[in-house]
Amino acid sequence: MKNFASTSRWRRLTASLYRVASLILTVSVLTAGTLPLPVRAAVTTVYLTSGTSWTVPSDWNSSSNTIEVIGGGGGGSGGSATAGGGGAYSKITNLTLTPGASITYQIGIGGAGGVGVYAADPGGDTWFNGASLAGSSVGAKGGTTSGGATTTGVGTTKFAGGNGGPTSTWTGGGGGGAGGPLGNGANGGAGYGGYGGGAGGGGNGGGSVGAAGTSANGGAGGNNFSGTGSGASNGGNGSDGGGGGGGAKLNGASGNGGTGGSGTEWDSTHGSGGGGGGGGCLSGTGGVGGAAGGYGGGGGTGSWCSSRTTGGSGTQGIIVIQYTPPVTLSSITTNAPTNVAVSSATLNGNITSTGNDNPTARGFAWGTNSLLSGGGTATTSEGGSFSTGTFTGTLSSLTSYTTYYVRAYATNSVGTAYGSIVSFTTVDGTPARTMRLFEGFTIKFISGSIKLYSR
Repeated sequence: MKNFASTSRWRRLTASLYRVASLILTVSVLTAGTLPLPVRAAVTTVYLTSGTSWTVPSDWNSSSNTIEVIGGGGGGSGGSATAGGGGAYSKITNLTLTPGASITYQIGIGGAGGVGVYAADPGGDTWFNGASLAGSSVGAKGGTTSGGATTTGVGTTKFAGGNGGPTSTWTGGGGGGAGGPLGNGANGGAGYGGYGGGAGGGGNGGGSVGAAGTSANGGAGGNNFSGTGSGASNGGNGSDGGGGGGGAKLNGASGNGGTGGSGTEWDSTHGSGGGGGGGGCLSGTGGVGGAAGGYGGGGGTGSWCSSRTTGGSGTQGIIVIQYTPPVTLSSITTNAPTNVAVSSATLNGNITSTGNDNPTARGFAWGTNSLLSGGGTATTSEGGSFSTGTFTGTLSSLTSYTTYYVRAYATNSVGTAYGSIVSFTTVDGTPARTMRLFEGFTIKFISGSIKLYSR
């Protein structure tokens, strides 16, 4: 038989012969009983310990942030003069900043330990978003012999640094601890008169006062805010923000003050530091003052026996920025359906961004209306806590040889985001039918096509 190509007339004839089945919508719903909590963006923490400018990140959240600063600690003098005070602490919340803007800041320097001088080397002021302490959004005073004061600081929460401990005729006092998120820095302990041991350094923010030296031993360092970290008497080093122990009543290196411990309020290495211990003395060469712990601790004073020894240095300040990126709509794409058959198809979507809040629902809106008004004539829905990645949905009981429209969606705490609308057409399931047209010719209806045959 001769096969003739279909014409537009024959295609119109075929269309008129099709029967339209009612649309049966099958919705696939996946539930999870008790759904897991959504996963939101973790707090971003930025430590500024150097430099002078910072660029505001693109995901900055002006409604959820804290900025905390600590001033530099004062250095301890040499020769049984003044001990260094700890830097002050200041904090503000929810500072409005423009993403991409350049922010000017200053990190307060730690005061250098003195050699044969009586005046303490002061610590520098720390500030953020400004050209000076007074003109900044948040700032904290550096320590001198006294701890950094709160009166000149800028912020909604302020704590003072601890004072340097008093000295004796021969023996150094302990440096003051830095103020911190949990309270004022503790004062350094006093050196013992005459030839007694040096005083222990003060603990960090919210810690305890360093112990005074005695006629036989240097004092023990002050504890940190949690009651630990004290440097042992006779030159023990502090830990976790505790103060260094005072130098022993001995000559030379044995009489050196202990080093203050670095603070740990924000993590294992970032916090308000403890003060250094003062140097001890009996005769001859005395002990040097202990260096402070980071950040913002004050240095201990050197002793004066036959000569003046070096005081311990204070430590620099720090700026700590913490913010939670804002939650936005998720980003999602609709991929082309696959496995399209007579009455079924597999739908494909891809969550490309969660919007900083994992969606708790995802699925597809679909129907025979290309506008998909109101989301669609039907939806598939899957509940849970979803990160980025591809996902699928299955439609069944569809009408053959029918065009459907679909778009993926994902819902987080902000709302529902939709992908673009794509279409697919189910396979024609109409069986082949033969009809005698006129003498010598036959037409066959095969899967939407019309074929004309002759003998």
